[in-house]
Parts: sequence; structure tokens; C-alpha cells
Amino acid sequence: MQNFQQRKLSGEQRGLVLVSVLWLTLLLSSLVITLARDTRLSVQSATIYSDEVIAQAAVEGAVYETIHTLIAGAREHALVQRLTAQDFSLSIETNALKIDLNSATAGQLIDFFDSFGVADAETHALRILDFRDKDEDAREGGSENNIAENYQAKNAPFQHVYEITRIPGLAAVVNDAMLNAMTVTGTYSASVLTLKIRKTHGRASAAAEVIVRLGNLNKKQFEIMQWQWTNS
Repeated sequence: MQNFQQRKLSGEQRGLVLVSVLWLTLLLSSLVITLARDTRLSVQSATIYSDEVIAQAAVEGAVYETIHTLIAGAREHALVQRLTAQDFSLSIETNALKIDLNSATAGQLIDFFDSFGVADAETHALRILDFRDKDEDAREGGSENNIAENYQAKNAPFQHVYEITRIPGLAAVVNDAMLNAMTVTGTYSASVLTLKIRKTHGRASAAAEVIVRLGNLNKKQFEIMQWQWTNS
């Protein structure tokens, strides 16, 4: 009888041990699953953070590339096309910009005429440059004194915007709206631009809205007036 009870007790103990082992196994499995999940989330978070840093750095580089390219006289739509090809989203908004006939580059003048839907924008731009410069050498595609009877390039800065109508071909295309958008201050007009640039990299994206004032090339090239990182 005593041996039977001992064997029965040993069986109960074995059962308790088995149940304890099962619970321990379950607990360990739960811990492993939790650790694996936390590790996976940590890896995902690290990857997203890395993507955010890369996207933000790319946007910052694109902002300064845009500023310096515009200062150099590049055409806006060409710049937009180039950055779009690199998977950037870029828009350039001009705030009350008046183009300076005495300092605008050929590219800026071409963009100006394009924005008003004027044909032969490049020809008009080059004629303006030849009209105001100090020499009598015609640019390729431009003109000095040989495009119209009794026409003579001024070879000096514009004194007022209406002088532009003295240039052959321009009197027929320039209207009041265009004249109101011109100035002849003699220095590069302070052009206030709003740049909106977005870049997506991997699982993250970065976007910035930057207000910049372009300055005189002989003085301060540009000034960042406001830089705001956005989620839009």
C-alpha cells in the first residue's frame, strides 16, 4: 500500500514537473516572440530614421543647388526638369519680382518672356543684352545696329523701361503688364522666391519650404529669410 502511494505521489510530481516545463516553455516562447518583435520594430525604426536623414540631406542640398543655379542665370523650367528627373518635387514661386533690364541674364530674360507667352524669347533677350552693353559686338543671335533701318544700340544702361520699345521686334510684343513687371534700378533686383522641395527615400520623405532673397552678385548673393521643414 505504501509503495502504491509512493508510486502515485511520484506520478503526481512528474505531472507537476511536466506542467511546469510546459508553462516555462510557453513563457520562454512568449519572451522570444516579444524580443523578436521588438528587434524587428527597432530595425524598422532605425531604417525609417536613416531614410529620413538621407531624404532631409537631399532636400537641403537641392535647396542650395537651386539657389546657386538661379543666381548663375539658369532657366527655371530647366532646373525643375533636372531635379524632377532625380525624383524631387520642386516648385518655385516668385513674390512681386520685377526683372531688372540692366542686370538680368539671358536666361532670366528668356524665362520672363516665356512666362508671358512671347515667341522668340531668346532673340528678344539677346537683343536686350546687346542694346545695354558697352561694346558694339553683336552676340550670336543678338544684334547691334544691323537689324533695322536707323536703329542704333544704346550701349549703355536703360534709363527707363520704355526704352525697351526702341529695340526692333520688342515694341510689337511688350504690353502694359510686361512693362509693370520690369525695372531699371541698375542693380540686380532683390528677388524674393519661395522654394518648395520634397524628396522621398525608402520609407520616408522630407519637404522644406524656403523663402530666399537673391541679392546683388557683387555683394551678398542670397539670404535665407525663412526655412521651414514641412510634412505636406
